[in-house]
Amino acid sequence: MTLDATQVRTHAQGRWIGILHGLVPALESALERPGRHGPCPIHGGSDGFRVFRDVAHTGGGICNSCGAFADGFALLRWLTGWTFPVALEAVGVSLGLTEQVDRLPVRAVAAPSALKARSVAACQQALRSTWGESLAPTDPAAWPLWRYLVLLCYL
Repeated sequence: MTLDATQVRTHAQGRWIGILHGLVPALESALERPGRHGPCPIHGGSDGFRVFRDVAHTGGGICNSCGAFADGFALLRWLTGWTFPVALEAVGVSLGLTEQVDRLPVRAVAAPSALKARSVAACQQALRSTWGESLAPTDPAAWPLWRYLVLLCYL
């Protein structure tokens, strides 16, 4: 059965939270707090992603690194790697507008809590190492720093 995109969009309005939750469980924390920043379901972090306040109506969201996704279809395509027809069919199945498909291709999306986190000690060690390899501003090899600072004075 061929789905009409306009019909599916109309039926999805006001239901996007349930649709997205069912199709992409990694969005659970973002869907519980629309408009509030949280970890990106693709690359993690702590506050680079949020779904829009009107997510129930539009299904949209934004990642500070990856960009904005105006509606639920764009968001699903980004999160899962689906084409528009596949996303349309998945939403249609969620809404009961068509029968269940055998298998939808899905890009693996890790839940933010499952992402590897560096320990505080490892981060401190990396910072100490970087600091130890840094040049003092008075070192003659630090001339790019001085050139940059002089240029800032003229701006």
